[in-house]
Amino acid sequence: MSNQAKPLKDGSMESKTDKPNDWSKLSPAVVEALKRGEPLYVVDALGNGVVPDSPVTVVTDKGEFQYNITNGRLDPAAVEILLNDSNAVLLRRWRPQR
Repeated sequence: MSNQAKPLKDGSMESKTDKPNDWSKLSPAVVEALKRGEPLYVVDALGNGVVPDSPVTVVTDKGEFQYNITNGRLDPAAVEILLNDSNAVLLRRWRPQR
């Protein structure tokens, strides 16, 4: 699926991911993971598995909000912000294991 924007007749740009029918192009596993109101598993990008319990910060244009990862799952309220705000960013402080 391409995330490239395409020009509209009025000269503005349209994002392909903004259309509700684009959800049908996602794999069933992705759609299942993005159900509203459900916690979202957070997996280490390095392939180390589920992220351990830790605080996280969701940064938006409106400010910074503190949430938690508990049992490898991101708080549903944080998931809702990330789904609704394309500019929101999830930050987690990395700490080396001792």
